[in-house]
Amino acid sequence: MKMGENNWALLMFNLGQALKTLGARRGDEVLMREAVRVFRSVLKVRTKASDKLAWARTQRQLGQTLIALGERHVDRDILLEAVATFDEALGAVLRNASPLEWARCKARYRTCKAGRA
Repeated sequence: MKMGENNWALLMFNLGQALKTLGARRGDEVLMREAVRVFRSVLKVRTKASDKLAWARTQRQLGQTLIALGERHVDRDILLEAVATFDEALGAVLRNASPLEWARCKARYRTCKAGRA
């Protein structure tokens, strides 16, 4: 049975979330970096042009994972990448079309930008 791109992206998105959660709980940088790699691979399939909302959700998860890595290592470059990731997600999500996703992105963007992520 051949898995379609959307099913693959959903499967990998869920894997990324599991790696992020497990890595955060264990304090395991390797798992967190693997989550970043997985979310980036999902973004190659879930493009802004094909599905803005799914793309923005993936961007948000990537941003949250980058925040966790950046805070753990006090790495300003990773935190700046997280800010850029949230900024891109906000550009794709319209407040009226998806208020919950917009609010989640906006909240993480603000805390990350303020340096309190």
